[in-house]
Amino acid sequence: QVIHLYELNLENSLWEPRWDSDVSYLSLYNSHIRFNTKNESLVVGENRIRPTPDNALETEKDFKSRFSNIGYHSSSKIISYNNSRDYVLGYPSIRFAYDLSEREADKPVLTLKSKVRGKTAIVFEEKALNNLKNLTYRQLIKTETDIEPDAFFLLEEYKKGRYRLFLQQCPNGFCIGVEKLAIPTHLVASYAQQAQAANTLFALRLNDKNSDIFDRTLPRKGLWLRLISGHLSQDVQGKTAPVEGNRKGIQLGGDVFSLQNQDYQFSFGLMGGQAEQRSTFRNPDTGNVTT
Repeated sequence: QVIHLYELNLENSLWEPRWDSDVSYLSLYNSHIRFNTKNESLVVGENRIRPTPDNALETEKDFKSRFSNIGYHSSSKIISYNNSRDYVLGYPSIRFAYDLSEREADKPVLTLKSKVRGKTAIVFEEKALNNLKNLTYRQLIKTETDIEPDAFFLLEEYKKGRYRLFLQQCPNGFCIGVEKLAIPTHLVASYAQQAQAANTLFALRLNDKNSDIFDRTLPRKGLWLRLISGHLSQDVQGKTAPVEGNRKGIQLGGDVFSLQNQDYQFSFGLMGGQAEQRSTFRNPDTGNVTT
């Protein structure tokens, strides 16, 4: 099913195309187009469509004199304040409300056969990015004339975990893709600091408590106290980003039950304590990070 329209003017409106639609002249003023399923597409600037009135030829001449070969117009609501700068109250947008991974990667949703005037935001609703990680390079918009690189842009940043969606101008249109983000250096350092703290603050070895575990002499120790204190210094990214830290704390424990024979040694007790570690990651690019 194909819907043909010669002219469509949208003002403060939302249009949801059904199946495949052709529009010779499309004008968006503070309006939006939403594609709800993978089966919908829109072609703008198709010259084979003709107006239906009796004076069809004159009507077509009038459109061409006013719009030339510009078939797609996008304009925003603008407010001016007493000779000060103008404020744009949102851009017209093209919205995607279906899972993008369900549509063929090489099948564009919007095809522009004529020139474009204005800027249009691209918006992905929640369902569109269900499989963001698996959204490989694909063309959303196909163009058959020269178009400004910022004619279509992402209204906001779209990320899930370490994956970010991008929109860029590609040969004959605009394409989306996904890039895997690197973990920021300061987060790596912070994770390393926390892991080091978790592994050292309360690390109690059997050798710390019972001396040599191969010595068959079972110590008579009912209560024990352990103080924790230390300083660390390490380099991240060579020697360009040093990390320094200090730790301190106390542990208190006691034996509840001990048993030893020629084959094994068994001890059961309780331990409690309090400790803290403070580390500072110094990086001239990101600033200091303290954990």
